[in-house]
Amino acid sequence: MAKNVKPGLDEDEDYDEDHTMELANMKAKRKTLRRQITVTNRQVETLTNYRGSRGAIQGLLLHLNDLILRTSQLQTDISTLEDDEEEAERQDANHLIYVTRVGELAADAQDYIKSRDGEAASIVGSNVIPGQDPPLPPVSPSEILRREQARQDEIAATRLRAERAREQAVRTRQQADRAWEEADTAQAALRLLGVELYGRPAPPDDDHFTSVSQQIDNTTPQAKALLDQQRQKNSDSNPETPDTWIDLYSTGRLTPVVTARSTRSSVSAELEPFDGKALEWFSWIDLFRALVHDTPKSPGEKLALLKRFLRGDCLDLVYGLGGGEAAYIEALVRLKQTCGRRDVMRAAHHQAIQRLETKQDPASFKRFAERIRTHLFDLSRIGETGTTDLIEKICLKLHLHDRLAWNEDRRGRIEDRNLNTFGRWLCSRASAYQNAFSIAADQVNPASSKPTNQRRQAWTNQSSAKMAGEKKQVAFQFSGKPFCFKCEKGHRLPDCEDFKLLSVGERLTFCMRRRLCFSCFSTKHSVHECDRRRPCKHSGCGYYHHPLLHTAAKETPRTETEERARPTIARIGAPRKVTMGMLRLPVMAEDGSWVSANIFFDEGSDSTLMRSAFATALKLRGPRQILAVDGAGGIINRYPSTRVQFRVRAVNGNIFSLEGSTMKTVASPTPITDWNKEKYHWSHLKNLLLGETGGKVDVLIGLDYAHLLAVRDSRVGEEKEPIASKTAFGWVVPSRT
Repeated sequence: MAKNVKPGLDEDEDYDEDHTMELANMKAKRKTLRRQITVTNRQVETLTNYRGSRGAIQGLLLHLNDLILRTSQLQTDISTLEDDEEEAERQDANHLIYVTRVGELAADAQDYIKSRDGEAASIVGSNVIPGQDPPLPPVSPSEILRREQARQDEIAATRLRAERAREQAVRTRQQADRAWEEADTAQAALRLLGVELYGRPAPPDDDHFTSVSQQIDNTTPQAKALLDQQRQKNSDSNPETPDTWIDLYSTGRLTPVVTARSTRSSVSAELEPFDGKALEWFSWIDLFRALVHDTPKSPGEKLALLKRFLRGDCLDLVYGLGGGEAAYIEALVRLKQTCGRRDVMRAAHHQAIQRLETKQDPASFKRFAERIRTHLFDLSRIGETGTTDLIEKICLKLHLHDRLAWNEDRRGRIEDRNLNTFGRWLCSRASAYQNAFSIAADQVNPASSKPTNQRRQAWTNQSSAKMAGEKKQVAFQFSGKPFCFKCEKGHRLPDCEDFKLLSVGERLTFCMRRRLCFSCFSTKHSVHECDRRRPCKHSGCGYYHHPLLHTAAKETPRTETEERARPTIARIGAPRKVTMGMLRLPVMAEDGSWVSANIFFDEGSDSTLMRSAFATALKLRGPRQILAVDGAGGIINRYPSTRVQFRVRAVNGNIFSLEGSTMKTVASPTPITDWNKEKYHWSHLKNLLLGETGGKVDVLIGLDYAHLLAVRDSRVGEEKEPIASKTAFGWVVPSRT
């Protein structure tokens, strides 16, 4: 009679048996490798202590590294298969002891090898160590058995001592846990009574923002010591923060200010309203203490002023509180607990740092460095522990040579410099890029900082000079540093490069609007009354005007570079609705913000162009140049332009750095098409990520970035249906309907 047997049970039993055998074999192999590591360690230590052969030491170190690598891989496999978690943790700790010992011996051996650098090679016999005693005579078998028995007895005694020490450690840990529980109970009772332990700082808030690599298990004493050491290193021996006084005042350790008579400070300051932003908490609460708290006002008055300068959710925190000093203290404590949360402040600083972008010019880089330094300073005051990750994120924003300069000072060691050290280094690095003479010239010459006022002052002096008769010369000479009416700087108009970039017609219009003399460009007279008028220097011209106003002058000023562009946009036939290859993408402004722009992709243009008004709105700056545009029929037109650098963020989030020339109009406006709705008319476009396109063209990208315009994928429909092409910026749908 057949029996019903479940086939799965036999398979499970076989699997468990194989698993156990495999685990036992791996443990035996680990034991052998550890014994080999111990023997090799002894050899390395002996050769190092007795100044043995350097070649032998180097060979043993290589062998030791190989043993450690194999043991580490084997330990990882065993920990994966081990069911007993306590045994796995104990073996991991033992493995770390082996690794630490190997590292210490390797460091000592390397120091010994370096100490003998330059010496001749050692000449020793086989298996002979310099300085070691000669080998002993052979030992009898009975002596060998006696020594082995003594060794076994010593091992048993050592194991017994280790077991007793482990039991003692368990009892000590239990006693420590009970002591901590009693301390926490006592501390809770003191809090209920409104008393804090004097001199015991409050534990820092948990860090929920730093990277995973920094979120280590801080339950062990070693981990706590590491985090405390990092906080102390970042704090620069200054643990006090601007809101520490709230804790001191609420616990009675900071006495209120009481004076017999009112005193008024000679310094006038105004307290701005506070709406709860974490980045503004330190500065606002510190100013509140100086202007309100440290004054002889009553607690009720201070509470009323506190409510007056709070906005939004912060005002809800203290709503309804009243009744003297107790209510005032409660309001301060609530504010610090909500607005002064260290994890929120840490997250806000990290996000602000992430939004900052560095620029090419030294002045922008200096501003970037100063802002980074301010954020790092505040982070160090609130106990930031993720120093290494944060510094690495900031370094990724720097140029390659700046990153190399910072990492070079580390000299291959683990990063142990704090946040304030990095902030000071970054500002010093940014200052080194700035020219001292240009900074001093900008500080001395106020024309660049207040051009409008200087221009108004110049016109006022000249108008009053006309009305003053003979005194007009004195008045004009008194104000009389050279002044340019074009760029509003301290030089004459004929020397202005911006004025030279204008066409002759624009120069004439400029002079007529400002009533300037066509000969000397003065405002005191016309060309007919000019004492210094001279005939034009160009041959065949009999007019009295400045050479810059000569209508036949077609030469391009040689002081500027010339950029050639050949945009080609043609329309043939009757008017039709044309949707060009355009996308609406964000472009980064000078201050780091993103502005939406209509970007046109023109494969017929050999240059990238940007609309001048759009570049001005983004506050982009660059070197001036002459832009030569090849038009239809081979006609070349020249325009004053600026070479600017900008960044564009693609649909998928990638950011591309581009460079182009500014132009008043880069292309004609195109019809607006909402492809997010139109795409459903064609089946091959339904699943594509498309948006609204068209309007005034802000940026034209040409073939100088052909690798970004290259088609990587396409969607083709029936005849006369739109075709979608995927570029590095996103899906583009050029069509004609």
